[in-house]
Amino acid sequence: MSTQAFYVAYDGPALESNQMAVRDLAPALLALSDLFDETNRILNGGRADVRLDVKGSFKSGCFGIDFVVSQGLVDSLMSYLPGGVSVEDATAIAGLLGFTCRDLCSGLLHVIKWIRGRKITKVEMKERKAVIFIDGDHLEVESVIIDLLRNTRIRQALESAITKPLEIEGIESFGVVESAEQ
Repeated sequence: MSTQAFYVAYDGPALESNQMAVRDLAPALLALSDLFDETNRILNGGRADVRLDVKGSFKSGCFGIDFVVSQGLVDSLMSYLPGGVSVEDATAIAGLLGFTCRDLCSGLLHVIKWIRGRKITKVEMKERKAVIFIDGDHLEVESVIIDLLRNTRIRQALESAITKPLEIEGIESFGVVESAEQ
């Protein structure tokens, strides 16, 4: 089984008591699950399933949640079989989204932060890479990041998981870090 653990935290004065309204949190949790499902659909085209679970350990100081994204052993092994179809595993999916330390500066979350509402002027596709141009600035990313960035469902899931909670008074930041726990 392929697994990847990460920790998501919302922070701000409204969360000093380590409490968050269920009506605010539930849509964000569902959106994170949708984000991984849609990314898996794009990368693996139905050849593998992923599952996002919440781990029951809450930390103090903000409102944080431990997650584990997993993929079944059979799905993970498919790409190693002779003539097997390539399957991106749970770690690769989390990495492409920017939920792992290795990919914090190259995943989708980083690209969206780099764009910051600016208009993309050009995208040059190379073999497995793409270069995004904005004004005189550019950023090279894996070409699949462009597919993720263009996907409406992924953008909606990110908005529900990150942007919507940050619109709540007293919630000021969102962060994600890779967790060693599996």
